[in-house]
Amino acid sequence: MASGVELEAGEITEVELNTGVALIPSSPEVEPPYRWVLTDPGSGDEVITVNKNWGPIPVPPGDYGLSFQQTRFGHSLIQLVPSFPVKEGRLVELEL
Repeated sequence: MASGVELEAGEITEVELNTGVALIPSSPEVEPPYRWVLTDPGSGDEVITVNKNWGPIPVPPGDYGLSFQQTRFGHSLIQLVPSFPVKEGRLVELEL
């Protein structure tokens, strides 16, 4: 993610979003899940929720857990990955 960005009033500032997470479906025909959630592995607190999208989603570098809910009804949110690192300048692709 961008750090050290200075914004000037009335000007456009471009930044490179080069750190994030994407889910990779088992098949191209698979629909995106109802939601997936990145959590803080230490506290379990929700960091970001992504609805009906595989990503990529920009996130700051750090450690995250991944929970997943396939459909709104009939499925619960389940933890798939307790903890994984996201490093500066890297896109982490998690295959399902």
